[in-house]
Amino acid sequence: IADGTLHYASAAHPLAHCLRPSALIDGFTEATGTVLGILPDQTFEDRRTRLEVGDRLIIYTDGFPEARTPEGEFLGDDRFVAMLRGNAGLAPDEFCRRVIDEVLDFQRREIRDDITMVLLQRNA
Repeated sequence: IADGTLHYASAAHPLAHCLRPSALIDGFTEATGTVLGILPDQTFEDRRTRLEVGDRLIIYTDGFPEARTPEGEFLGDDRFVAMLRGNAGLAPDEFCRRVIDEVLDFQRREIRDDITMVLLQRNA
């Protein structure tokens, strides 16, 4: 924890993003195994990455980029990433609330898939 090293294993998609004070890093993590629960006796490789002071790691379910309007238009990765960038200056709790609200507005408040987000921020 002291140096910001993050150990992780990832069950396929979606890959986490990292909001740095200077930029958004798409696909900050990488898949280390197949989708969880599909294969018996599956294993996942341990990977490491480093969070710098001020970095925010955003972990989310695929319901965000796969959100869609009642007419079937998908939000997509580009619009989702734009939402992340557009709310980057907000406090962590407000950031999550705002992004979730924007996705719900896009769907006209008709929830079609799970939308779960976790934001981890390194402060020191």
